[in-house]
Amino acid sequence: MALLRVFHIVGGVFWVGTTWYTMLFLLPRMKALGPEGGRLMQRFAAPPLPAAMTASALSVGISGVLMFWAVSGHFHPGWLGTGTGIVLTIGSLAGISAVMEGFFSSRQASERLAAVARQIASAGGPPDPALAAEAQALAAKLERGVYRTGYMMVVAVLAMATARYL
Repeated sequence: MALLRVFHIVGGVFWVGTTWYTMLFLLPRMKALGPEGGRLMQRFAAPPLPAAMTASALSVGISGVLMFWAVSGHFHPGWLGTGTGIVLTIGSLAGISAVMEGFFSSRQASERLAAVARQIASAGGPPDPALAAEAQALAAKLERGVYRTGYMMVVAVLAMATARYL
């Protein structure tokens, strides 16, 4: 259990911290920079960050499910109905939703955006309007995903921080 907590907390600090930093500070400033901000954001979102975010999210998700399984008495209905059980269930569902959002939506958008950016850069000169429009749409989708993930993380963190006191 101690090792699971280490993976959960250390992975969570990185994953939540990076997401909230991006959401609250980086994205607004990158948008204010216009096209230069987009180029800087591409550098920021380039490897190894996507792999680190995926690894930390999976570490948090897997360790969290294993700890929840143990603490809940293998999802015992009596425990799940307690105040602690209800709040941890809500937090766990929010955390799992955040992992799923990142893994199935944001990751694909990020990878496609990187590919489109490489196509634009390799063409030299002004970007093809269709590629530029696709890049803008992907960037908007990725931004919405970051915010959705961040909001789900707020619920998960608050639930985990308070559940034991209920």
